[in-house]
Amino acid sequence: MKNKRYVQIAFVLILLLGNFSGVKADALQLVKACNEVGNMFENKPYIKGDAMYCLGLLQGIQKTTLYYSVLFPETRKMGACIPANAKLGELAALIVKYAKQNQNYLNMDDADYARTVLFRVFPCKK
Repeated sequence: MKNKRYVQIAFVLILLLGNFSGVKADALQLVKACNEVGNMFENKPYIKGDAMYCLGLLQGIQKTTLYYSVLFPETRKMGACIPANAKLGELAALIVKYAKQNQNYLNMDDADYARTVLFRVFPCKK
């Protein structure tokens, strides 16, 4: 039981600290990178590093949201309920589509923007 509490505390700290690498990417960079994912799936030329950056960030948010809902079920209604069968390519397409329809969010950093989009597209039922 004590170990579970340590895991919970570590998880919350990671969420609070966010991007601690010192390099901040913004929503526009993420949208561009997620557009490369679309090119990849359409067998068009794409920038591999950008595509992997988008997919990695989205997978991190997807898994973190899932783990968070398991560790803290009482907060599930406040977050995103991304379907377990959601494919990363589909999530990348949502990032690009949302940017075209909601340009006022593009001043956010990359992770905040992605979380905002996914929380709005996949809200948990209250």
